[in-house]
Amino acid sequence: METVKGKMLVGPILALIGGILLLIAGLIGLTNPLIQIIIAIFPIAALSFVMSIILGVLALVGAFMAITGKKQGNYLTLIAGLVGTIGMFIPLTAIGPMLVYTFIFVDPILVLIGGILGVLLKE
Repeated sequence: METVKGKMLVGPILALIGGILLLIAGLIGLTNPLIQIIIAIFPIAALSFVMSIILGVLALVGAFMAITGKKQGNYLTLIAGLVGTIGMFIPLTAIGPMLVYTFIFVDPILVLIGGILGVLLKE
């Protein structure tokens, strides 16, 4: 395990990987031409991709803060992971997409596990 100032980095690295995956999922969703047609017909579907981008950026910022040694970064990744994990099970409408667009339901869980490990692992 790698350490910075005596602290294990397994949590922030997991959050970094999950944040990158969330960001990529949101960007792919917004730039896909087939999904653009769906968004033109059903505009609320864009919220799913925008939420993925926002949570991905929050997870990346939190992971970088945690890697540099700021404790607030761990809490930021924990919050982003909780919102992402809960949001991937909440539908926007009865037949519409979920609140957070993900790759095979792994990316918000990686951010959540990274945030939990970052908060629990002491120096």
